[in-house]
Order: sequence, then C-alpha cells, then structure tokens
Amino acid sequence: MGEIKISRRYARALFDVGVESKQLETFYQDMVQLEAIVKESSDLRNFLKTPIVKAKKKQKVLGEIFTGKVNDVTVTFLNIITQGGREALMQSIAEQFIVLYKELRNIKTARLETVTPMEPVVKAQLIRALEDFTKSTIELEEVQNDKLIGGFVLELDDMKLENSVRAKLNLYHRELVEK
Repeated sequence: MGEIKISRRYARALFDVGVESKQLETFYQDMVQLEAIVKESSDLRNFLKTPIVKAKKKQKVLGEIFTGKVNDVTVTFLNIITQGGREALMQSIAEQFIVLYKELRNIKTARLETVTPMEPVVKAQLIRALEDFTKSTIELEEVQNDKLIGGFVLELDDMKLENSVRAKLNLYHRELVEK
C-alpha cells in the first residue's frame, strides 16, 4: 500500500475522532505543529525512520517533545502510530490531516513567488480576487525568488500563472532560436 494511502487512513481516523469529539480545530493545530516540527528537523525524521531504535524509545522521545504542547489525544495518537510501526509517516500523516481539514473548510492554498514581498494592500486585493474566483478561503504562501528578476508566479490547484521577466525572456529566446 502506498505511503499516501496509509497516511490518509491514519489521518482520517484522527480527523473522524476530532469531528465526533468536537476537537477538530485543536487536532488541526496539533497536526500543523507536528508537520512543521518534523519537517524542520532532519534529526527527528532520521530518528523516526531508523529501525534500530525500539518503539518504546521513540514513544518516550515523542512524549518529551509533544506532551504539554499538543492535546493528550494527539500524544496518544502518536503512540498508536509508533506502536503500529508507522512513525516514519508522521509528517505525511500530518499533511494528509491538514488536507482533509482544508477540504472540509473549503480552504485553498495559493503559492506566490516574487522577487520582493508584496505590499499588504496588494496582497489583500489578490487574496480577495482569488477568493471571488474560487469561492474558497485562500491562504497565500509567499516565496521570495531572486531568479525571477521581476514579476510573479502564482500557483493555485493545478493552475499556474507565470508573469515573470524570466518567463518572458525564455519565451523571447525560444522565439529567436526557432526562427
């Protein structure tokens, strides 16, 4: 079974518990935090992946990291994942939980690459325009990319709008080479 399929099953289980217990928002915040911590720490990822370390040791370390920072049910969930030998999938499980949550709440993430940060007023206008277009709540992830030279690249779902100087130069280059 594929990693995403397994991760989604675990995420769905916690998601359903969150809905039933009316703790979905809490679990969402916990999964955002878990995903960020695991993503940020290559040492933690390697620790979770290594088969040499026993499940009990991994549970103890995870307990030390997360107890008091996340809901007790989330800590229990992490123990269940570890007991099942799926601790290497924790980041993926958290990501799948976040996907489920955003699907339920009709939240879409747009990725915007620019050379310099956008002015807050322009950013707010862009978010409003995207929300009107998609009929969804938009989370805008801004990324600075010095290679663009100018302009922007906007990605949303499977759409990509590239209005960068780099893209225009590449287009002109292709047109000159083809002639």
